[in-house]
Amino acid sequence: MQTNYRKQKCILGIDRGTKYIGLAYALPGSDVVFPIGYILNDKMMYFNVAGIIEKHNVGKIML
Repeated sequence: MQTNYRKQKCILGIDRGTKYIGLAYALPGSDVVFPIGYILNDKMMYFNVAGIIEKHNVGKIML
């Protein structure tokens, strides 16, 4: 049986710091976490996170 990973909702991990926010994602049921990188913790942060949620098909967020 083949699983279509593009249809699965990913889990987004957010590590919020005072200057930067670290981001990573994982597929549900997987023990592997893939780093995305970091973004600045500024007033554009919400727009940047929204774009990442859409790009990686995020269904859950873990802080």
